[in-house]
Amino acid sequence: ALKIIKRASLALLIVSFTTEGSTKIFDYIALEKKIFVVSDFENARAVNIVKEYGNMIFTKNNVKEIKNALNEAFFNRANITINTKVLEFYNREFQTKQLEYILNSIIEGSL
Repeated sequence: ALKIIKRASLALLIVSFTTEGSTKIFDYIALEKKIFVVSDFENARAVNIVKEYGNMIFTKNNVKEIKNALNEAFFNRANITINTKVLEFYNREFQTKQLEYILNSIIEGSL
């Protein structure tokens, strides 16, 4: 799946109240993809992570807005700055080290 995403020019993320734990976001960020977010939940955690990343287009979940956003995604090739701190923070290696630290702290009783 990651090979397909890597070749894509746009990554789709549909955010509902049930997708808050999706790992797709982190795959897209790691591959530095422009993320096309469709959601009616503008302040959802997943949407906020992608906003922080910066390389995204957000649209509400209705046909007219999706069509306009797709036109923007493919025809308005504006330079969008990727927040490299987000790339570093959501990196799988960094996150695994954070989890290791937390688990070791729990085992040692310091948390």
